[in-house]
Amino acid sequence: SLCVQRARLCLSMLRMALSVYFLVMAWHTYAHGRLPPHLHPLVLWCLLSMYLVLLPMLRWPGLLNEATLHYWYVLVSCMQVACQAGVVSVEYLSMWGRIWGVF
Repeated sequence: SLCVQRARLCLSMLRMALSVYFLVMAWHTYAHGRLPPHLHPLVLWCLLSMYLVLLPMLRWPGLLNEATLHYWYVLVSCMQVACQAGVVSVEYLSMWGRIWGVF
């Protein structure tokens, strides 16, 4: 259905955004020898767990169908609330607003 196709597209864009974020974090750690000081551990944990949730969903298309679409939406929304609880600056809040605006 069209809703499932849109959800797959949005979740693959979200996975790509998370991959770029992890790449930037790895580059910063390599260049400076440490993680950025403003990075909250809760945000990093939420990003890692969200990536681990998105990966199997995109690898096995049967996990995301019309019957399970609402459950995935609730799971991702709960992860959004957990991630936004660790937001420490306006820049992070605007970043999360842009990412979740896709949904």
